[in-house]
Amino acid sequence: MNENFVVHSSEKLAMTPALPLVLTTYAELIQSNLAVPFITFNNDSRIIWVEKHGVVIGGIVWEYKPDINCGWIILSFTHKCYKVLEESSKKLGASHLSSFVSINNKSRVDSMNSVGMKPVAYRTHKKL
Repeated sequence: MNENFVVHSSEKLAMTPALPLVLTTYAELIQSNLAVPFITFNNDSRIIWVEKHGVVIGGIVWEYKPDINCGWIILSFTHKCYKVLEESSKKLGASHLSSFVSINNKSRVDSMNSVGMKPVAYRTHKKL
């Protein structure tokens, strides 16, 4: 299914066309009390973003943390006017959206709640 999506990446957030949407999204999270009023990314943060017809519709800001050998996701963002997942799922006949998320991932739980996704079950785990 080709809907003319183009994926871009940059080793620096600065000077990318995605920066305005990143800033708008983060400001909205702070104003909604879903993030602390502290900038967790910077000009040197890495970014992957998606465009459709030259318009940034979403992406992920991230950093590599060499001290813990980890790709650290700082912020995921989607343009409010473009609900790609919902539209694509509906076209295929889906009646709902679901996902797994750690109950300890408060920011993701808050983000899911803000778009109407509510927990319906918990997956349990016991390390042996």
